[in-house]
Amino acid sequence: KELSACPEINYFNFGKLNNFLVTIILSISILLWIYLAKIRKDNVFLRRINGLEAIDEALGRAAEMGKPVFFVHGVWSMDQLPTIASMNILSKIGVRVAEYETPLKVFAFEPLVLAVSQETLKESYIKAGRPDLVSNDNVHFIAPEQFAYSLGIQSSMVREKPAANF
Repeated sequence: KELSACPEINYFNFGKLNNFLVTIILSISILLWIYLAKIRKDNVFLRRINGLEAIDEALGRAAEMGKPVFFVHGVWSMDQLPTIASMNILSKIGVRVAEYETPLKVFAFEPLVLAVSQETLKESYIKAGRPDLVSNDNVHFIAPEQFAYSLGIQSSMVREKPAANF
């Protein structure tokens, strides 16, 4: 038996029309409420996140004590969401550490994370106006195995006694 097929143009999957409509309705309602809040000049209260304030306190304490700050990405590769999120956190911490002139040690699990961490820190220090503090010696590649990696970080913590760990 021979079968023949003819391609058809499929611009839209009508089986998912309900998802599309819900997305459009929610998007329009959110934009409408934002617009109405701007027109009425409502004072919208945004609550501070305690965890973000704790980061600033820990970095300030490290600057006062003159001890380093440690940053560990974890044991994921660069294509994993926790590592990508940790780069955003590293960027914010890098700016604050550059302002305080506090030493920062970053530990990477794999070479690609090491390279991205170095570039992230370089951009953070430039953003803070302190490109003179940029040093690739502060980003360390320990080992690609989990137990060797954790042992390397623990031994560094015992040796240097950091004021804050992220």
